[in-house]
Amino acid sequence: MRFLEPEQYQHLAERHYDILSKRIRLVLPLATVEHIGSSAIHGAISKGDLDIYVAVDVMELKAAVAKIERLGISLKQGSLKNREFVPI
Repeated sequence: MRFLEPEQYQHLAERHYDILSKRIRLVLPLATVEHIGSSAIHGAISKGDLDIYVAVDVMELKAAVAKIERLGISLKQGSLKNREFVPI
């Protein structure tokens, strides 16, 4: 696994978060959307990936996942999933 220094990725991660969070909020206006993970910590080294937390009411989860997937954002593979948590 290769780690990146903050100056190698953070400006790109922040830009992508800004773009994606706006798109997510358009289709899920009641959702909580936050930038999380190492790319959200100023000065942290990282694998260079972008983690976005999207919280919706559990009754809206299936529809919310479908809306996010229609934006071209795919589910994170190989992570815990259950009826209340779907990694994206």
